[in-house]
Amino acid sequence: MKNTQIQDNMMNFKFIIVGDSGVGKSCMLIRYSKNDFVTDYNATIGVEFQSKIVKINDASVKLQIWDTAGQESFRSIVKSFYKKTVGVLLVYNIANKESFQSIKHWLTEAKENSEESAIFVLVGAQSDREKDRKISREEAEQFQKANQIDLFFEVSSKNNSFIDECFEKTAYAAFMKQVNQQLKKSFQGSSFISNNGNIRSHNQSVPIKEQSRRSSNKSGCC
Repeated sequence: MKNTQIQDNMMNFKFIIVGDSGVGKSCMLIRYSKNDFVTDYNATIGVEFQSKIVKINDASVKLQIWDTAGQESFRSIVKSFYKKTVGVLLVYNIANKESFQSIKHWLTEAKENSEESAIFVLVGAQSDREKDRKISREEAEQFQKANQIDLFFEVSSKNNSFIDECFEKTAYAAFMKQVNQQLKKSFQGSSFISNNGNIRSHNQSVPIKEQSRRSSNKSGCC
């Protein structure tokens, strides 16, 4: 009975991973969800799905992660999977210039089709291929800033480098955005909630645990 109640109260976050074919999207998902690395993985046909439960503050959150095909022939199918997405991972290969140039397209498509409150994350995959690097970290950071992308990571599924951080910090950012949205509803018109959703009091951020506690007391969402 207790486990059923926990499942009923669990928050569900939908993530979608997009980018050109062959950049390493599926390998990222397999490494994160199964802690495995596959060298001969076939190209994704349409979309594939994995899930994982994480703890954020005192809340249990189920991440529903959709891995999408990068081929042009599947673009129309992929568009339908942006609905209700709270996290969009825009993936390129650091050793493939064309895959980085395509991110602008993927970002435009994602913004047109995903939720307005979605967190956007720029991900440079295959960071273990440093000798083959075509896109510098500085170039990617400039792109992130210019396009107001929330987060940026360079990851390696092969070395299991920053994979967990990428997904879980995205989940944390989405979680805090949900908390802030609930607080906005509870404190409509309050001067200490800034335009970007951060909670301010005398120019100081309210501690994260305090944010979570207020959300729990006021909205009952967590």
